[in-house]
Amino acid sequence: MTATTQEGGLAGALAALQAELPDIAKDKTARVKTDKAQYSYRYADLATISRIVLPALGRHGLAWTTRPTMQDSQFVLAYKLAHRSGETEEGIYPLPDPVRSSPQAVGSAITYARRYALCSVTGVAPDDDDDDAAQAAASHHEQRQAERRPAPGNGRPAQQQAEQPPTGPPAPTAVRDWALGSDRNPEGLENACQRLQTEHPLVAAAEVVNENGDQEQLQVLLLRRAREMAAAVGQTEPPPAAEPQQSAEERRRKRMQALLGELGYQKREERLGYCSLVLGRDIETSKDLRFPREVEQIIAALERQQRQPQPEGVPA
Repeated sequence: MTATTQEGGLAGALAALQAELPDIAKDKTARVKTDKAQYSYRYADLATISRIVLPALGRHGLAWTTRPTMQDSQFVLAYKLAHRSGETEEGIYPLPDPVRSSPQAVGSAITYARRYALCSVTGVAPDDDDDDAAQAAASHHEQRQAERRPAPGNGRPAQQQAEQPPTGPPAPTAVRDWALGSDRNPEGLENACQRLQTEHPLVAAAEVVNENGDQEQLQVLLLRRAREMAAAVGQTEPPPAAEPQQSAEERRRKRMQALLGELGYQKREERLGYCSLVLGRDIETSKDLRFPREVEQIIAALERQQRQPQPEGVPA
């Protein structure tokens, strides 16, 4: 969090605001189901808090803004509290990766982050604040699930490797060299790609030099190699000549559009917004997508999202 201050400006206005804030009751209930149990907790939603806090901010010359954005390759909520004097206090709140999360989960996380940041910066504390206990229970469940998942490298649960020194993320060039080996198989390449995208997303998105001497994202290289090897399985004669580049591009772009529709991205703005989040840059038209690298990157993200089970919606 960063701030610029002048004596009696933002700090004075915030102090006056906190002196007059009324109690905010928790009038909503959320119910959360885990694999073995369920629990519920009460909370004050964003609309309730905003209806009380935002007018009070305005009376003291304060303005509050938030916006989801990309920062250093991470999806975050940027927030700012500004005073009429020009003083500001701002920061970021981490959000889940939109590539590996459903649109509903990302929307819920954004709403929660807006509420959490507003309460934290202004000092608002709804009555009977037990959110932390509920969130701790959910975090504990997710931690236990993570301990049961195989850790990258040797396929053993992370809990069984606790006494081993951490090895850190794999080097992109080492993964590339492994992927280009002649003894690889399609399933192994796809599994390696999924693990990288889950455990080391920055490594998966790293640019490497492929076997043709061109720059290519590591995750795109892995999936391309998997498709090529799957097509070559059982062939005893030389493979047929590759189809024209334009035909291949049209086919892959149609595949991308079909996946977007299947996953609920029906409007043009929704589709372009999703592509922008995946690539980390603004996409104003589908013609802005570079083929094959960016198109294949979006297809890989959509196919991964399609394989994930749909989570139950939980109010933020």
